[in-house]
Amino acid sequence: MQVSGILQAPLFAIEEAAKDLGIRTCLCYEISDRDGMEKSRESVMENVNFIKHALADDSDMIAGMMGMHASFTISDETMDLCNALKPEGVGYHIHVAEGIYDLHQCLKKSTANALWTDFTTGIFWDRKHFSDTAFTSMSMKWI
Repeated sequence: MQVSGILQAPLFAIEEAAKDLGIRTCLCYEISDRDGMEKSRESVMENVNFIKHALADDSDMIAGMMGMHASFTISDETMDLCNALKPEGVGYHIHVAEGIYDLHQCLKKSTANALWTDFTTGIFWDRKHFSDTAFTSMSMKWI
């Protein structure tokens, strides 16, 4: 469904296209505070709703994760909301150190690189998927 140029429930629309093609998917929606807190909360709920839907599906063709943009675009409030609402046993997809600005912001905020900052929040103890890890130290790539 599309309203005013914005796709509503995009993960569900992608799921339908994947079903039509007969392909397996693991989907998430990028959460960021860049477009304001209301949009951020809507993005969290898109992930939560799709994750619950995927967990209830027994086809083994769909899965969901909590999708997050780089940590410098996500407030502590939004990170806490993701932690509180993410169903148990489901992983996170997060962009980590995708640019030098990400590294500088994390060092400014916590004297740690982006991956270490994200790891120490406690959200990555069960399952994780990191992307765009260009500016992490070699030791952190082993986590």
